[in-house]
Amino acid sequence: MRLATVWCCRLSAAFLCGVALGFAAATLDFRSSSAWLQQQLQAALAADFLQYEYEYEYEWSTRGASDTPARALPTLPAARRKPECNRTAADSLRQRVRVLCWVMTSPKNHATKAAAVNATWGQNCDKLLFMSSEHDPRLPTVALKVPEGRQHLWAKTQAAFKYIVHEGLLESIDWVLKADDDTFIVMENLRHLLLPLDASQSLFGGLRLRPFSPKGFMSGGAGYVLSRMAALRFVEQGISGDLGGCRNPGYRGEDVAIGRCMVAINATFLDSRDSDGLERFHAYGPEREMAPDKRMDWLKNYSYHPLQPASKCCSPSAVSFHYITPTAMRAIYYLVYRLKPYGLDECELPAS
Repeated sequence: MRLATVWCCRLSAAFLCGVALGFAAATLDFRSSSAWLQQQLQAALAADFLQYEYEYEYEWSTRGASDTPARALPTLPAARRKPECNRTAADSLRQRVRVLCWVMTSPKNHATKAAAVNATWGQNCDKLLFMSSEHDPRLPTVALKVPEGRQHLWAKTQAAFKYIVHEGLLESIDWVLKADDDTFIVMENLRHLLLPLDASQSLFGGLRLRPFSPKGFMSGGAGYVLSRMAALRFVEQGISGDLGGCRNPGYRGEDVAIGRCMVAINATFLDSRDSDGLERFHAYGPEREMAPDKRMDWLKNYSYHPLQPASKCCSPSAVSFHYITPTAMRAIYYLVYRLKPYGLDECELPAS
């Protein structure tokens, strides 16, 4: 009996010793494996193995045993664009199609509407000017000697183009875009539209409307664009020579007036619609243009081309929208330039 007891004690001790030795070995193996994994990750980071581009940098950390303080791993390296994406088509296009943008504004709108333009799409112009009656150090303003008010918009438009021509600004640009301070412009789409055109010819484009002029006119709110030659002839022949009564056509609307003057200088009126017949320039914002009941009978009557139903409202290569509030302007800018659905841009893949 005593012998059996002794053998039982010995077996129990051996079993417990084996368990202890096995646990110790497993613990050492786990720690060594963790150290090995950590070394491999650090090596990968140092070698820039993770090269996906993303907007944010992530902090990675690992928690050791209870007696080991938490240790932070290095921050992921700043993401980089793939080599083939270093220069985008928009970058190349900007070098080939140079656009001066001048924005019709007034002192009361400097801190709101004009500031929103300056902070968003205006940055994509080759040169940006705000035509006002007062200088503002916060904006690239030109203080024109013209009173404010709708009845003075035509005089202000003439003064703006005179400034551009007399200051020699046409020498470094190809096109002149006029927009209101509540107009949003997608400059990349505008440049793409203008790319095949010759700025040394007198060309005039925008949302074309049809009354009040033999060839119609371009909506002022939707924005319109003149080629370098059209802007030069507008000032030197149209205004200075009062060709066809350009200086004072008898209309308060600056867009109607410049449309009649473009006819007088024999400018070519462009069809700015896309290949599906959809407009690129718009008299209202997207939410109004896409509303089932737009209640825009005037636009149906005035539109030079047949007005498309709301379901087909706007071209995928849209250039402009009008009546955009400062808040909406920043929101549209975010949606156009910053929001990136995952997987649609081969140049920018989020990190896992």
